[in-house]
Amino acid sequence: MRNKRIEGAKHFLSTMEVGQTIVYDGPYRWRSLASAACMLAEDFGVLYKFRTKYRKGYRTITRVK
Repeated sequence: MRNKRIEGAKHFLSTMEVGQTIVYDGPYRWRSLASAACMLAEDFGVLYKFRTKYRKGYRTITRVK
């Protein structure tokens, strides 16, 4: 049985449009999202950028390709 959090993270990331940037404050762990993005990149060639702004206190995800 697959981990439902990873499946949900993949679905969450795949719903983003190319060029879309979101400020993330959601239910999935940050590293799990990054791991799911890596799997999507290997399987489908999509590319995401994960950024953390420590001083401003937020995290962003951008779908590049």
